[in-house]
Amino acid sequence: MGWLETVQRLSRDDPHRTALMMPGHQTVSYGGLASQIEACAAVLSSYGIGRNSRVALAVPPGLANAAALLCLMSHAVCVPLNPESTSEELRKHLKRAGVQALVVAGNLSEQAKQLAADLGLLLIGLRTTTPPPGHCFELECLVAADLPARRPEGEEPLDTSPSLILHTSGSTGEPKRVVLTHGQLAASAQNVAQHLQLAPEDISLNVMPLFHSHGIVGVLLSSLTAGASVVVLEGFEPQAFCAAVATYKPTWYSASPTIHIAVLEHLAQLRQASPDHRFRFVRSTSSALPQPILQRLETMLGAPVIESFGMTEWSQMASNALPPARRKVGTVGHATGVELALLQQAGSVVPLAGWSAGVAEGELLVRGAGLAKGYDGDEPATAAAWTQGWFRTGDIARVDEDGFLQMVGRLKELINRGGEKISPLEIEAALLTHPAVHDAVAYGVPHPTLGEDVAAAVSLRADAQASETMLREHLFEKLAAFKVPSVVTLVPAIPRSATGKVRRSDMAAHCAVKRADGPSKPMTPTEREIAAIWCAVLQLESVDADDNFFTLGGDSLKGMRVVSRINKQLGIRLQPSMLFRHTTLRALAAHVATQQDKSLDESLEDRVAQLSDEEVLRLLAIEEQRVAERMV
Repeated sequence: MGWLETVQRLSRDDPHRTALMMPGHQTVSYGGLASQIEACAAVLSSYGIGRNSRVALAVPPGLANAAALLCLMSHAVCVPLNPESTSEELRKHLKRAGVQALVVAGNLSEQAKQLAADLGLLLIGLRTTTPPPGHCFELECLVAADLPARRPEGEEPLDTSPSLILHTSGSTGEPKRVVLTHGQLAASAQNVAQHLQLAPEDISLNVMPLFHSHGIVGVLLSSLTAGASVVVLEGFEPQAFCAAVATYKPTWYSASPTIHIAVLEHLAQLRQASPDHRFRFVRSTSSALPQPILQRLETMLGAPVIESFGMTEWSQMASNALPPARRKVGTVGHATGVELALLQQAGSVVPLAGWSAGVAEGELLVRGAGLAKGYDGDEPATAAAWTQGWFRTGDIARVDEDGFLQMVGRLKELINRGGEKISPLEIEAALLTHPAVHDAVAYGVPHPTLGEDVAAAVSLRADAQASETMLREHLFEKLAAFKVPSVVTLVPAIPRSATGKVRRSDMAAHCAVKRADGPSKPMTPTEREIAAIWCAVLQLESVDADDNFFTLGGDSLKGMRVVSRINKQLGIRLQPSMLFRHTTLRALAAHVATQQDKSLDESLEDRVAQLSDEEVLRLLAIEEQRVAERMV
């Protein structure tokens, strides 16, 4: 039974059961919601909007937004958009999605008026209300338009008619439009509800935006499918979250890692506001949740954190199970409601049903009856993503001998550093184990010889202190040397989307550092000697004391030559891995100054002249491991 059928059934059998609620606003019952859906359908029909009409919804988060979304999905094809989008972003989405009408909040704005005029849209205003029937909004035509002739309705079953058009996150490219039918949404929501064992007694606290699948299907529709209640917030804000927990005693919430981290930072406030919370589980999806965060969250909340993996095309593809079933921290469990397989480099498809054949890795493939069938108006993208009956997720996954799935990273986001494939998720997880780190993102940057180098951006916790050097030293204790970013940039905050995702391809520009006072010349004798060596090896006329060897075009082979020349000229025995640890000229010179004079009996440069860059990186990783073992 789908969410709409549940609403209609409960409106008859238990009309006073709570469906939606929001702090400071009235509660919407299942009877009130069904009545609101019916009233909204009548108004939309009077405007010439029917089942096949596309209606965009761009109103701020809250109770009216949630109810309007459900009403539009029931009667037309709803296209929910981020209300904070710029005018140009809205124009682009409205035009490409081919919408006939736009629903906005409040009175007529100049921006909405101009969009409606330029695109020939029917403009509808949404006004929040609190009348006795329990309706929480009314619709009013603000700007009329000549809508295209409606296609005959009733010719196709409701299950196969479109209900929702969602935009993908666009984290690795231009967002695509996914058309989801009533039947697909019902199956996807039912899948989540069954897996999480949702019951009418459950109360979900929704903190995710209602213009992406996580909030819409993963929380709102799955809860309504089970006849449960949903607390709606006006976006996530720590104080409001804590107050809602105290007031409504929700049994679960689902969020992205960014929000989980914020919850952790306000646990003292949460305990004070609601020492007897009723969380029976917490769900995490949208992006990978670092293990240190998960473990702290479970300890502090006293509830299991269920890691899931889903996409716009199917809300939950894999998930860990609720206790007492077995689960593995750091994985997203097993398939839920779909079939999964791995596409390996040789082109073979390895099904994961009943997997117990050891560890395997490849691109994750999905297929199932409820899965979306393609992208709206984008045949090339559809053909590329749906091949041989499978949907290619674009995510690299690893399956263990028990069939538990671990997400490695987006195929387009893996960093190829001199032939070594590096997952940014592994670097981010290691950074988040540092007590001063609040948020972190790793990304690739172009490099003339390595192809790509590794960089990272980090934001620190309030009142915490850590330097870029300290963070890199921390990573050398956690990762092989070739995985440690050459550059770590401290930033006030890392830009993320409303669902907690980050566009790694944009991070290099975001973290670009420009010196305001011009370069500072090397000053100490050691710095001058090393600067001359860098210039000779890198074929540069000059370098700055704060320049980074790798961002100047250095790589492992050139690094070995630099180390060899330093050892010869300064009479020391500098380990090659130290160039990975001390990447700036100033830092390397400071380290060299601490070394005792030792002569070398052979040239490193001669030993590595015939090695490939990839082989050198592996040798350096082995050497780094040996150094770490000796330190232990």
